[in-house]
Amino acid sequence: MPFATIIALLTALLSAAVEPGSVPNSITESGRPAIALQSGGPEPPASEVRVGDLAPDFSFEGFDGRWRNLHDLRVQGPVLLVIAPDSDPLLSLERERASLVGRGIVPVAVVDAPPRAVASWTRKLNLHYTVIPDPRRVIAEQFNAIQSRTHAAVPAWFVIDRSGRVRALERGRFPTDGFLAVATRALGLPTPGAALPTRR
Repeated sequence: MPFATIIALLTALLSAAVEPGSVPNSITESGRPAIALQSGGPEPPASEVRVGDLAPDFSFEGFDGRWRNLHDLRVQGPVLLVIAPDSDPLLSLERERASLVGRGIVPVAVVDAPPRAVASWTRKLNLHYTVIPDPRRVIAEQFNAIQSRTHAAVPAWFVIDRSGRVRALERGRFPTDGFLAVATRALGLPTPGAALPTRR
């Protein structure tokens, strides 16, 4: 392994260390903390993720200190991945959370901020879904949700089915008709407010 790669990995590991007594940054449906931060280990490379592609299987630290990947979330159901939201989209996702979960969709937000700030926002906004800090924009870069000139994360959302395929996405803005509507359409589920067929 080249020396520069070793140094980069060591730097990433050191910057991802959790300070003693830090607060977890999310709560699962069971009321237990969910996500802490990304690993400093090897991550999937950045790519131009498109509809039909396999989503990058990024890693994160769970509430129990064990490292997990995106595929561990997909076991629970299709994932709605929201990258670089500020407080308004985070609150919108919280308002739609019960409806998403009721349809088997797992909401996940990836926030371009350090773990302590994400933990504070999660408590302040009373969020009850998985929120992952991405201060180095590792996940955003894997999903090509990065502005090339400034290397800042850009708003983006991805609907990822259980097999790991991206079923819908948009970079640069969040959906105007809500996350639930785009996720259900992408997965072929009944849209909110749609009349269900009845039997005669």
